[in-house]
Amino acid sequence: MPTLFLIAVVLMVRVLTLEIPTGQILLKKADESVLLVGKGGLELKPEGGKVVLTSVGGEKLLEVEKPAAISIERGKLVLNLSGKKFEVSYDRVLLSVEGPVRVCAENACAELRRGQYALSIPKRSAVQGLDFLWNPDWNRLKDPNVWIAAVGQIFFTLSLGFGAIITYASYVRRNQDIALSGLAAASLNETAEVILGASIAIPAAVAFFGTANAILIAQQGAFNLGFVSLPAVFSNMEAGQFFGFLWFFLLFIAGATSSVAILQPMIAFLEDEFGFTRKAAVTLTALIVFIGAQAVIFLAGFLDEMDFWAGTFFVIVLGLFEVILFYWIYDAKKAWEEINRGGLITVPKLYFYVVRYVTPVFLLVLLIGFVINHIFGAAGGETTLVQWLARFYMLALYVFLAILVFIADRRSAVKAS
Repeated sequence: MPTLFLIAVVLMVRVLTLEIPTGQILLKKADESVLLVGKGGLELKPEGGKVVLTSVGGEKLLEVEKPAAISIERGKLVLNLSGKKFEVSYDRVLLSVEGPVRVCAENACAELRRGQYALSIPKRSAVQGLDFLWNPDWNRLKDPNVWIAAVGQIFFTLSLGFGAIITYASYVRRNQDIALSGLAAASLNETAEVILGASIAIPAAVAFFGTANAILIAQQGAFNLGFVSLPAVFSNMEAGQFFGFLWFFLLFIAGATSSVAILQPMIAFLEDEFGFTRKAAVTLTALIVFIGAQAVIFLAGFLDEMDFWAGTFFVIVLGLFEVILFYWIYDAKKAWEEINRGGLITVPKLYFYVVRYVTPVFLLVLLIGFVINHIFGAAGGETTLVQWLARFYMLALYVFLAILVFIADRRSAVKAS
C-alpha cells in the first residue's frame, strides 16, 4: 500500500504541473490589454513598416518587413516568412513596431502603430482544474441525482450495502476492534480517492480540454473520463507513456482488489452450500462475469446502466434495509455493543442516534426524492435499447441467484430433517 500511495502522489504531482497551450495566439498592448485573438494563427502584414521580434529577456530574434504567418507548433510560436519557417522557441515574444503594421486573425484585424506589443500563447494549467474541483456549485444540491450519485459512490467505495463487506467482515474476530479500523479505512480510502484520485483525473482533463469540455466529459460518466479522455491527455505530455502506465496500473490494482472482495461471497456460497470445489466455484463465477463482460465491452452505455442500478441505486436500497435490520429488528442496544466491542476508541453516543434515526430517514427521503424526480421530472428521458438490455441482464442474474439460494435453502432443510 505505501508503494501504491507513493505512485499516486508522483502521478498527482506530474499532473498538477501540466501546462497545456490553448491553441490561441493573443496580441496584446504594452499594458497587457488584448487587441486580437487568433485561433491557431495570425497574419502579420507590414505596410511600409517593420516589426522586430525580441524575447522577454531582450534578445533580438527576427526582423519582419514582409508579410508573415504566425502559427503554433509544439506549444511554441512559429513564423512562416517567404516560405521559410522560423521557430521562435518561446510562448511569448515582444514586438517593436516601427511604422504601420496590420495584424489579422480569422475574422478581424488590428492596425498597429509605432510602439511595443506582445504575442503570447495562453495556457491552461491543472491548477484551474483544482479551482473547478474545490469551488462547488451549491445550487446543484437541489438536484436529487447529485445526492444519489454521492451517496452511491461512498457506499460503493466503502463496500456498504453489498456482498464485498461480507468478505471483509469474515476476517474480523469476535473481540477485534471495529471502530478505529473502520475510521482508518474510511479516512485513508477517501484521502486516496478524493484528494489523490480527483486531483489527477479532473485537473488533467481541465488542463487539456478546458473547463467546459471537461464538464461535458465528466457528465458522460467516470469511465469515459478515466479510459478515454485521460489516455488522450497522457499521449500529449512528456513521458506520457510512463505516466499513462502508472495511471492504468493503479486502476488495475483498484479493480482487481475490489473484484476479489465482490466475487468471494458467490464463490464461498457455491463451496459451502453446493459442495463445489474451489476451482469449480471460481470457474462458474468467472463464466458468469465473462458473459456479462461481453456486453460491457461491445455495447456502449451498458456498463454505465449497470453501474447506476447495481452499483448506486440498489446499494443505497440495501444499505437502508441493513440499517433497519441492524438497528430496529436486531436490537439497537445489541448493535451498539457490537460496534464498540473490543474497540480501541469509543464511538461517540451521538452516532447511536444518527444511525438509528437520521440515517434511515435520510436514505428513505433520498430514494423517494429520486423516484419522484425520475418519474415526474426532467430526469426521465427516453430509455435506449442498451439500457433495457442491461436491466434485463441484471434481472436475469438476480433470478438465477435467487434460484440458487432457494435450492440451497431446500437442501439445508432436507439435511436438517
